[in-house]
Amino acid sequence: MKSIAKVWSVLLSKILKTEITAHQVCLMYTAAKLVRASHKFKEDSYIDAQSYLEQAKQLHEKKETKEFTKKFKNYYEL
Repeated sequence: MKSIAKVWSVLLSKILKTEITAHQVCLMYTAAKLVRASHKFKEDSYIDAQSYLEQAKQLHEKKETKEFTKKFKNYYEL
């Protein structure tokens, strides 16, 4: 658990005073799977890590697209 805590601390070091996003949760779950995979081979650890990373990518893209659309819309409404 210490290894996972260390990785999570690095990932969250700049945002510990804010809410954790779904995107960040996926990244943390990915990190946990990578730590587990580094100790013992289990194919599902790699499959799970890939799935969590893909979810993180989709959530991050969705968030960025939503923020861009909002900024774009606000710019042209001025």
